[in-house]
Amino acid sequence: MFIKLIIYFSLIYFTLSDQNIQANIGQDITMSCYFDDPSKLDQLSFMHQTTGDILSLGLELFLDDSLVNQRMQLIPFGSNRLDLKIFSVNQNDSGLYTCMFNDEKLSSYLLEIL
Repeated sequence: MFIKLIIYFSLIYFTLSDQNIQANIGQDITMSCYFDDPSKLDQLSFMHQTTGDILSLGLELFLDDSLVNQRMQLIPFGSNRLDLKIFSVNQNDSGLYTCMFNDEKLSSYLLEIL
C-alpha cells in the first residue's frame, strides 16, 4: 500500500508541471523536465508535438546543425532535471512541447509566440 501511494504522488507531481509559456519574438525560453531516476537519462526525450518532431534523446539534439548550434540547447541540472532552451524564438517555434520518459509524459508546455 505504501509503495503504491508513493508512485501515485509521483505521477501527480509530473502531470501538474504542464504549463503555458507566452514569449515575444526574439525572446529566449526554457522548458524544464524533472525525472526520478538519473540512470535513465538516455531514455528521456523532448518532442515538438505540433510538428511531430523528436527534438532530443538523452543529451543529444536531433535537429540540423544550424538550429542546434544557434537556437537550441539541452542543459542538465543536477541529477533529475534537463532543460531545453530555445534562443530567439520565432513564430515557427509555437506549439506543444512534451518531455517524455519512454512513452510516459512527464511534462508539457504550450508555447505561444506573441
